[in-house]
Amino acid sequence: TSRGLGDVYNRQGLQTVSERLPQHTDLFITSTECYGGTIMSHPIKNIEHSTVLPLAEQVTYQPGQIVSKTLAQNTHHNVTLFAFDKNEEISAHDSSGDAMVTVLDGTGRITIGDTEHILHAGDCIVMPAKIPHAVYALERFKMLLIVLFPDAQE
Repeated sequence: TSRGLGDVYNRQGLQTVSERLPQHTDLFITSTECYGGTIMSHPIKNIEHSTVLPLAEQVTYQPGQIVSKTLAQNTHHNVTLFAFDKNEEISAHDSSGDAMVTVLDGTGRITIGDTEHILHAGDCIVMPAKIPHAVYALERFKMLLIVLFPDAQE
């Protein structure tokens, strides 16, 4: 039987996550489920679970800014939504992991090394690890960025 987090804590006489895990007061748990008495925390945060959502609407444009919303992050991966106002950019940099961009709205220019690529809603591109890349919003532009980092042993 699947039980909610509140049921598990109430049986233990605890009312909140911070009472159960006081040493982790900065821990942000967005959703939990109990399977066979084990509490499972979802690594995806800042977005509703078990709900159909228009992904592009989960981050909003702000005039003159780049807005980001991290959905998942650890030493192995990073999943972030971005909303760029027109003419905003992330300057050239590199990453230790491969990064895949999927355009959700608008048009952007992604430069990998010396090559420029124009992407529109629905397009995606992989920016290889250790190759300088940059992102520029030719118009208002939203994207999903997924970065996969190599294991430390590699």
